[in-house]
This record gives sequence, structure tokens and C-alpha cells, in this order.
Amino acid sequence: MPPKARKRRAPKGDGTCFRRKNGTKGTAWMCQIVDHTRPGGRRTFYGRTEGEVRKKRDDYKALPVTERVPKDKTRLDAFLDAWLDAKAADCAISTVHGYRWAVTQYINPSMGERKVSDLGALDVDELLGALRKKNCSTRTLRAVFVTLRAALNFAVQRRIIPISPMNGIKAPKHRSKQIAPLTREQARRFLDTAKDDRLYALYVLALACGLRQGELFGLKWCDVDLRSGTLKVRRQVVEQGGGAAMLADHTKSGRDRSVKLAVDAVTILREHQKRRFASGDIANELLFTAEKGGFLIKSNFLRAFYRLLERAECPRVRFHDLRHTAATLAFEQGQHPKQVQEMLGHASVTLTLDTYSASVPAMQDELADAMQRALFGT
Repeated sequence: MPPKARKRRAPKGDGTCFRRKNGTKGTAWMCQIVDHTRPGGRRTFYGRTEGEVRKKRDDYKALPVTERVPKDKTRLDAFLDAWLDAKAADCAISTVHGYRWAVTQYINPSMGERKVSDLGALDVDELLGALRKKNCSTRTLRAVFVTLRAALNFAVQRRIIPISPMNGIKAPKHRSKQIAPLTREQARRFLDTAKDDRLYALYVLALACGLRQGELFGLKWCDVDLRSGTLKVRRQVVEQGGGAAMLADHTKSGRDRSVKLAVDAVTILREHQKRRFASGDIANELLFTAEKGGFLIKSNFLRAFYRLLERAECPRVRFHDLRHTAATLAFEQGQHPKQVQEMLGHASVTLTLDTYSASVPAMQDELADAMQRALFGT
């Protein structure tokens, strides 16, 4: 006798139809397929006959993925609140604060009442277009885009939607603002004006070491070795919603770094330390504090900074431009890009060169002189 033919099994995930045991009247057959777009990862079909069940299965598999998932009724604003709470557990405070700012200022006012499952690519385009009409900066556009993309990817992971409407949409191009450092003469004039200010040492470190504002606010006495003339940058002060500040045990780049101090900078820090001793405030572990103690608050600090700029007859630059000033002065003095990168705490020397090479005339002059010698011998 010829061997009995084996029953061909359906491909994995294709679903096999079979008769239900103890099936109730009218639903004698069923079929179950793997479907990761649904809760539980499976979809089951029932019918009176095998053919009916097969048709239901095949019709369902022919549907686009977006039509397979039952639409969730969660509103976008409620979902974003839950998402922000989840991100607070595994993201830096400053990152969550940035997300929350984009949500409350731009996303919720525009589309917060919409259901997450109803959002499409055109809705995202409409939001970004409206922000462009309001002349929002490219930084704001990118912040809104990145926030919404991260939130909707989370919605896909939680199977609230099958596919993110952000897929295929290009992020707005970032146009870096032209840096506006002080000249060497302006920097010296500013420091001369700030000599009698109680935060004089802070301004010296900003211009001599290129520290970020949050890093300066977070410096502790244990970070300073006045004997060796070195400074450890290990943490930063970050402000949360409502102006509350806290100390974060990491820098913006996430890497600690050591900075060698200029001789005069060490002297100025010693004098700053003596004044703190004399005032009885040396018990505070922070180098720089508010007048009544505690963390420096950005808004109060900047008001005093702008007054100093005005008194020194310097242009009204951002405080961050003191960091740019430190970098450009270092390049003008012929320092190697790698040394400047380490001082600033940039992730790579490429970032340092991309940011400053076009803004330092001395570097361009040196290049022109080098090509003159190479081609014309003079």
C-alpha cells in the first residue's frame, strides 16, 4: 500500500482551522493567528464551517495594519501626561523638563484634545507649519518634533497605535545661531568691571575655563585643588518647572573632566575662599551661592550679569557666549583643538572645530599664510 499522505501544516503564523471541541451551536470551527498588533499578540476567528473561518482569516490578513487594531480612545493630552511620568523614571531631569515644556507650550494647545489613534502625518505637518508661521526658532521646531516622535514611539510600544504617524517625516533642519563671543579687549574690560562683584571668581572661571552655567553653579570646594591648580567638573545645577533648582551628579555631556587653571585664576579663587571664610559662609560646600544661600537661580543671576555688561560697555551677549569667548581666545592663542575640546567637555574634536573654526580669523589667516608658503614660497 502506498504510504499515507501527510497533512500539510500551515506556515507559522498563518493559522490553522480546526473543529472546536464541545463547540456551541453556530460556532463549530475556529482559527487563531499570530498578530502582534493586538493585545495578547493573537487574533481568533469563529464560524459554522471551515470555509467561513478561512474567509474571515484571509479577509482580515488582507487589511492594512492600521485597520487591524481596534482604535484606542485615549486623548493625546492624557497620554502625554502618562508618558512624561514614565520618562521621569529613566531620563535626566533636564530632559523631562524639556519634554514637558514642548508638551505644555505647543503640543497640547494645538492637538491635546485629539485621540492618539486619530493622529496622522498631515496633523504633524499642520502643527509644524503653524509653528513656522509664528516664526518659532528651528530649535523650538526640533524640540517639538523630537518630543512628539518619542511620545508616539512609546504609544507604538504600548500598542495604543500600530504605526507612528511620525514615520517618514523629516526632522526640521537645525540652523545654528552665529556665535557672538566677546573680543579680548571686551573680556578684559568685563572682568575689570566685575572685580568688586561677589561672583567675580565665577566670571573668571567662565572666561578662563569655558564652563557652562549649570556647571559653575554646581561647583563644590571638593572639586577644586588650589595646590595643583586644577578643577574637576563633575555635576551641574538644573532648574525644574517653576524655577526650583537641584544638583544633578552629571554634566551635560555626561563625562567628568579636569581643567587646569591659569595662575591668576587660582589666586582669585583663593581670595574668593578668604571672603567666604570672613563672611562665615564657608560651611556651604558650594563655591557660588545666592546672596541668602542655596543655589544660584538663573533669572536672578542673569539680571546681575546684564547689568555688569552694561557697566563695562560690552554688547548684551548671552552668558553662554562667555564659553564661546573662552574657546575663541584659546584658538587665537594657538592652542590645539584637542586641548580646547577637553577644556569645554565636547563629545568630539569635530564638534569643537565645526563650532569655532569659521569664527576665529586667526585660524583662517594661518591657513592663508600656509598656502602662500606652499605655493609661492614666500
